[in-house]
Amino acid sequence: MSSNEAGNERCREREAEQAKSASPDLREAEQAKSAPPDLREADLAKSAPHDLREVDRGKNASLDPRDAELASGGRPETVPSEGRPQGRTDASRLPGPPVTRCHGAGRTPVKLTLFAAGYCTHRECLTIRGGARRTIRFPAMFACLEHPDLGPILFDTGYSRRFFEQTERFPGRLYRWTTPVYFREEDSAARQLREAGIDPDDVRTIILSHFHADHIGGVMDFPQAQFVYLNEAYESLRIRQSAMAMVMAGFLPGLLPADFDRRSRPIDEAKQRIALPDCLLPFEHGYDLFGDGSVIAIDLSGHAPGQIGIYFTSAGQEYLLCADAAWSSRAYREYAAPHPLAGLIKSDWRLYLHNLQRLHELHARSPHIRIVPTHCGEWRESAQ
Repeated sequence: MSSNEAGNERCREREAEQAKSASPDLREAEQAKSAPPDLREADLAKSAPHDLREVDRGKNASLDPRDAELASGGRPETVPSEGRPQGRTDASRLPGPPVTRCHGAGRTPVKLTLFAAGYCTHRECLTIRGGARRTIRFPAMFACLEHPDLGPILFDTGYSRRFFEQTERFPGRLYRWTTPVYFREEDSAARQLREAGIDPDDVRTIILSHFHADHIGGVMDFPQAQFVYLNEAYESLRIRQSAMAMVMAGFLPGLLPADFDRRSRPIDEAKQRIALPDCLLPFEHGYDLFGDGSVIAIDLSGHAPGQIGIYFTSAGQEYLLCADAAWSSRAYREYAAPHPLAGLIKSDWRLYLHNLQRLHELHARSPHIRIVPTHCGEWRESAQ
């Protein structure tokens, strides 16, 4: 058995154990998961907040959302403010309690800046139990970690114009239909970094939380970067045989550069695995990505196979960027799960709920750690 196969087998065993311990009532979600594929797609289409005719005209790709009305009949309410969810944010301005360092955490601090490269919209009631029927915005955030030795490191890249190129035709158009996206060229990760004084060619490392389009949309703009990710995240997609299967998994392979495999540096799960400090309980193990304790990856599978978050220290403050393990800060604070219909687009609904519950417990035990979901707008409100 190859090292990759062994790693995949370990991941499957780990997920099976975690899923067994998940406690929430899953009857609705299990019924949804067992529905035939055609019915699942039909349900997703019914929940789409926009009329397909608007998407066909391609207006979402170019209109400034401050001036354009959504096809659903009105302007969306932002999460949580009316400003466009783009631009960089000094992480030191994020809300949070006084800093209390975990013992041994962040041996090599980095400097964090958060950005957003476009956003998508959904009905709030689909993304969190008890949510309203209003349409709200979800910024596609990415992070720049300035490492003292390795230079700028990105965590995901948000959207790019290539998303619209890759969703022009069926079945990719189904992705654009169910997830309306708003993006302008000045929103791109590369352009925003240039404006912040960082040349895209100087970015040598991109950590990919998972392979959904709103996380890998801009990777082609960084030709010198190597890609770090959990092996299962990519291998679970390579085995899919049809374009429809990839779209249903949220993956648009045309967003990756042709030399992606050559530039990939998957996490070595055996060599990089470490025990986490007690402040990160109930999470017990992670992966030291650079061997200096600066950035620790934590397995947060469930939303997508092999999804990771990253834990690090910046300006004396500890952070966990949790990707899509929660869609909002309210979700992990209150343990407020999405509507069961959202289980149709989760790779493992039980594991998703289990890891959301663990984030909730982590927040209760260690509120000094700032947990930042990729699509939460609270960071933007704090910067205004």
